[in-house]
Amino acid sequence: MIHHDFDTFRNRWIVGIDKYWKLYVQGKVTFQKQRFLRVEDAFANQMLSETQLENIVADFDKYFEESWQLFDGVFEFLTELKDMRMDLITNGSSDQQRKKIEKLGIEPFFESIIISDEVGLKNLTSKYLNCVVIRWVAAQEIVIMSVIAFIMM
Repeated sequence: MIHHDFDTFRNRWIVGIDKYWKLYVQGKVTFQKQRFLRVEDAFANQMLSETQLENIVADFDKYFEESWQLFDGVFEFLTELKDMRMDLITNGSSDQQRKKIEKLGIEPFFESIIISDEVGLKNLTSKYLNCVVIRWVAAQEIVIMSVIAFIMM
């Protein structure tokens, strides 16, 4: 049985998100390892087995994936722009981002999808994004860049 005060857990979880994501971005841990470290840290002073960690992460994934949804009006907005070239740039694990895109049904709107994990980066920094935009500008007469950073809740 795992015992933990909710407020303490939540605070440790929030701190762990930033702490372990940075380690992942720096290449010091894998995506999966940063998730396990976050769980271990959030359940401070608990002796969690590998199986317990895997179960907690699996449960988290299940509830997290159930929460994925577009903000109101986004699907209609994308539908209005369907005749324009749109590309999606997103950070994160390829598996997770592909699942989100599929679940939300937005893939058909985009000519290309760039996921940081698929281009060998952990995080698409503004410097990288500027490089992408410069390449688009050079390749096309008109570039319309829609930043859809927060289309998913």
